[in-house]
Formats: sequence, structure tokens, C-alpha cells
Amino acid sequence: MERAARKIAIALAIIAAIGILAALYARASAMPEPMKPDELSRVVRKLASDAREGARLAQALGRQELTDRYGRAQHEALGKDVSEAKEKLDAPGPGGAEDDVERARALADRLTTDLTAAKLRMSDTQALARIGADETRVAEELERMQIVPQ
Repeated sequence: MERAARKIAIALAIIAAIGILAALYARASAMPEPMKPDELSRVVRKLASDAREGARLAQALGRQELTDRYGRAQHEALGKDVSEAKEKLDAPGPGGAEDDVERARALADRLTTDLTAAKLRMSDTQALARIGADETRVAEELERMQIVPQ
């Protein structure tokens, strides 16, 4: 009798494990929830802020007001921020704002390119001026996006 109870307990544990795995699989394979408009607005504001900071850094590096080491470290930190923002933009956009999400992704990609270029061209004052100007344009384009939080 004890042996039968033990078999039943093992069978129930296996069934429970299969149920848990099925639930986890269903959750993992489900479509992600759409981003809320206020989250999209926060991401766009953060990207604009990062672009402004990148532009100021590039300009200060071009004027040799900062060391290369400091500039590189700051650009790497900004790159991580932009990367995190881009991950958030991988979620489906809020209804009716799909174009805004695509535009924000494109601008985030452009900002990533500028940040990488600045790290590689720390001693080229003309390149840093061009990079800083482009980062300013990216910030302005992001700031013009009219995403109304709900």
C-alpha cells in the first residue's frame, strides 16, 4: 500500500511539473503587451536627453575641455542608456503610435552611430563638431515628437 501511495505521489509531481512548464511556455511565447503611451513618451524624452548630453560631450571634447578617457567613459554610459531604451522600443507600440515607435527606433539607431563615432574620433575636432551637430539634430527631432501620455 505504501508503494502505491508513493507511485501516486510521483505521478502527481510529474503532472504538476508538466503543468507548470506548459504555463511558463505559454507565457513566454505570448505576444508582448503593447507599450503604453506614457512609457513611449518617457523613452523618447530619455533618448532626447541622451542625444543632448552626447552633443555637449562631443563639443567639449572638440574644444579639448575634457580628457579622452572621461569622454570615452561618458559615451559608453550613454551608449548603454540608448541600448536600454532601444530594448524598450522592441515592444509593440501603443495603438496608433506605431509610426512614432519606428521613428524613435530610427533616431535611437542614429544616436548609437554618433556615440560610437565619437568614441572612435576623440582627437578629430572637425569630426566631433559634425557628430555633436548631428546629435543635436537627433535631440530636436525626438523633442518634436508629440506623444501624449494617457
